[in-house]
Amino acid sequence: MQKSYLSGLLSEIQKMKERTRQEHTDKEVFDLENDELVLGRNTMWMPTILSNIKQCACLFAVGALHLPGEEGLINVLRKEGYTVEPVK
Repeated sequence: MQKSYLSGLLSEIQKMKERTRQEHTDKEVFDLENDELVLGRNTMWMPTILSNIKQCACLFAVGALHLPGEEGLINVLRKEGYTVEPVK
């Protein structure tokens, strides 16, 4: 299942790169990929995350790029009123 997931994800990334490289600089391509892959997935997963953390204490494992920034999971959860702290 993991192999299939990664294969599909890599295929989508490659398609995006091909579409965007024709019209944009490397920085613009990175920003577009970040918006589409990382921030889009953050938005998609927030209802599930919020639903689960209302029911019980949870640990979510995500890639590092999902955490920082205005639309990163840390900031979005804080905006929702949650305290987010690193686990030591």
